[in-house]
Order: sequence, then C-alpha cells, then structure tokens
Amino acid sequence: MSKKIDEQKKNVVIVGGGAATTSAIQSLANKLDHAQYNLILLDARPYYVHNIATLRMTVSDAGQLEDRALMPYDRLQNVTFVQGKLVKIEETTPGKGGVLVLENDERLDYTALVLATGSQWNGPPNLGHSDEKVRANIEIWRERFSQAKNVVIAGGGAAGIELAGEIREAHPNTKVTIVHSETHLLNDVYPEKLRKNLEQKVLAQGITLIDQDCIDVFPDPLFVTDVVTRKGKTIKDADLVVRTLSPRNSTSAC
Repeated sequence: MSKKIDEQKKNVVIVGGGAATTSAIQSLANKLDHAQYNLILLDARPYYVHNIATLRMTVSDAGQLEDRALMPYDRLQNVTFVQGKLVKIEETTPGKGGVLVLENDERLDYTALVLATGSQWNGPPNLGHSDEKVRANIEIWRERFSQAKNVVIAGGGAAGIELAGEIREAHPNTKVTIVHSETHLLNDVYPEKLRKNLEQKVLAQGITLIDQDCIDVFPDPLFVTDVVTRKGKTIKDADLVVRTLSPRNSTSAC
C-alpha cells in the first residue's frame, strides 16, 4: 500500500481512478467527517491518465505530454491513495462493509465502497495497469507511428477521428485510412449535418475513408502487409492497423 492508513477510523473506499472518480472524490471529501472516516482511492496506477491526451502522446513525443497527462493521485487533498489491484471483494455482512483483497494479498477493510473501474479502451489509450507498462507502451506506440508508412484505423468514432488527425499532423507523409461501419463518421447520436461536415474536413486532410465496412481480423502489428475488410476490400501495403472501437466496461480494478 502507498500510505499508512489510520486504523482507528472507518474506510470509505473508491476503486478506480477514472474520470467519474473526480466528482465522487470531491463530493465525498466535502461531506465526510474526516475525524471518523478515511477517504481512500485504490488504483493500480499511481496517476490518472488523461485519455484524450493519450492519442497525441502516443503518436509523438512533441511537448512531452506525459509530464502533464499523467496526473499523480498523491496530490489529492483529504484523500489517502493506495496503489494496488483489487482481485476480490469479501462482503462481511450485506450492507455492512467488508474486505478488499489486493493482488499482493494485502487486505483493506471498508465500511462503504464505490466501484468506478471505468472503461477499457482499444488501441493507444489502452496503456496498461502499471507505471512501467504505461511508459513502455507510450514508447512502443511512438515507435510504431514513426516507422509506419500506411496506417489503417478501425473505427471512425471520436477516438479514430482524433487519432487520424494526430497522425496527419505529426507524420504528414504517412497514409491514413479510416474504416468505419456506419454511413458517416461518428454515429446516429450526432446530427447528420455535423457528421457530414466533419467527414468533409477529414477528407480535406488527405485521409481516406471506407464507410459501411469493418475489419474483423487484426494482424500482428509487426507483420502487417495487406488488410482485407469484411466486404472483401483490400487495403494494400498497410503496415500498421490500430483499433479505435468503442470501449467496453472494465470489470477489473485495474
């Protein structure tokens, strides 16, 4: 564990340091009686990862964004940060608290528990669950993008569009193709006018769009040659395929 916990107090524990945790911590920190309760944040990583920044951060080292996008949890006020990965919840009595079992076999009592494990992203934002893995994956992705001559992005949502733009800015000579399952970029949650306008801006950047199609088989990043879509279209000489599909719920304390 990262810090000594006052064992004379009851523990209110938040598991997961994602975006939703910010508002929960602020609310609880203002309302809890800190003379009686410890407010504890549990996460496997020592910092919050700003997901939007990860796309630029993994494409290029310009600006050294990791110095700002990786925000240490130990700066939080009135919060005790515990670094560790949750593997099991043992409820003592329904509604009366229990024990959290961590990967290193340490145990953490709780009176109240907030699960905010967030979402698991695809592609560059999926950096891993430890500081070592995060920093290693940042460098791996930077090397991949710097070496690639023809990048295929699977998914034309917000992440795919942003990634395409970052590649175009950092590596202007790299060919970029977005393969998207819908008629236009994004999805029908957004107005069609907005989607069409955005599509025109993407095309104006020299980015190729293949709509109403998907990539079902993702080759090893080190051995990409041609990519074949579900409808049989071949993208010749692709040397890097990146997933930017919708995130899935994370059931890990990560």
